[in-house]
Amino acid sequence: MNDFLCDYMDSCITADMSDEDIDRAIRMHEGDSLPGFPSPDTFEFLALPHLQKIAIPSVECVHNVASSLDLLAQRIAHAVFRRFPKMAESALAMTQNIIQQEKD
Repeated sequence: MNDFLCDYMDSCITADMSDEDIDRAIRMHEGDSLPGFPSPDTFEFLALPHLQKIAIPSVECVHNVASSLDLLAQRIAHAVFRRFPKMAESALAMTQNIIQQEKD
């Protein structure tokens, strides 16, 4: 397992929030929601600061995974198509395009 989000696993995200903060968020985002159920905006308001903290590590993780997949694709293409180098290039190009599309 990699060290993705290790810095955030030790603490609970609600540890920094008081009951008053949560109650204020619920009251601030009251609207046409069902009585007794907080609106999705309340959840988003409370979770967004924590999601912003993990945005950059998430992008780095995606880049690391894409790089690993590209390396594996190169190794597999050259091993499988050893006797057909042009086919290896073609298969590798298609694989790299898919990896790039999914990364973006």
